[in-house]
Amino acid sequence: MEGTGYRKKCSIRAGAEAMVSELVRGHGIRKSRHRNEVRTQLQLIFSAIACNVKR
Repeated sequence: MEGTGYRKKCSIRAGAEAMVSELVRGHGIRKSRHRNEVRTQLQLIFSAIACNVKR
């Protein structure tokens, strides 16, 4: 029923969901600190860098 392709896709999705969860819970990504789009993008980039450095 469940093929190897399905399991691989689920494992990739699980990794992505874990990253999003860490960004939302640990770095406050759900709500931006800035109204400016460029600053919001910088906040996301720096949060992703911090998340990768921690790993």
